Amino acid sequence: MIRKTIALSAILVILISSGSVYAQNEEMMKQMIELGKPAAEHENLKQFVGNWDMETKTYMSPDAEPIISYGKLESELILGGRFLLSDATGESFDIEVESYSYLGFDRRDGKYLMFAIDNMGTYMVHAKGDHDPETDTYTLEGSEMDPTSDAEMSFKFVMTVIDKDKYTNVLFLDLPDTGEFKISEMTFTRSK
Repeated sequence: MIRKTIALSAILVILISSGSVYAQNEEMMKQMIELGKPAAEHENLKQFVGNWDMETKTYMSPDAEPIISYGKLESELILGGRFLLSDATGESFDIEVESYSYLGFDRRDGKYLMFAIDNMGTYMVHAKGDHDPETDTYTLEGSEMDPTSDAEMSFKFVMTVIDKDKYTNVLFLDLPDTGEFKISEMTFTRSK
């Protein structure tokens, strides 16, 4: 009789526990689904959709005159409006350049995020940051290994919306020997 009671008690504990685990898994799944949905912050990405003419000013050192180049950018929302995919083509230092960048908003930590790849390197650049709605400016920061020196370099993208047909993206590098300086300034004007 005692064995039956123990066995029945054990079965009851297992059933109650599995119900609790099921409820926890179901709640976790609901939370994951909710976090996976686009949020109000994703609406901000829509203003960048379209075809853009691109002017890039590149500065080789803090006191250098800019080298100016031109290109095109096509941007579209993907994955149900969760990310903006931008495909840029242009020329830099007489080299045809192609790049892809992804901009999104991570609901887990409340930050905008970006990663980019191009045919000038075999690595990816990552950055994360905030949006200031007062100035419609996105400031995203990251760090990567400098491909020429193997030193860690910090960088910052400052993307500012001027109006519905124009925005800028300025890249600052922070290197041990020079400190922070503007390495490039891109101006995007909606193609007519």
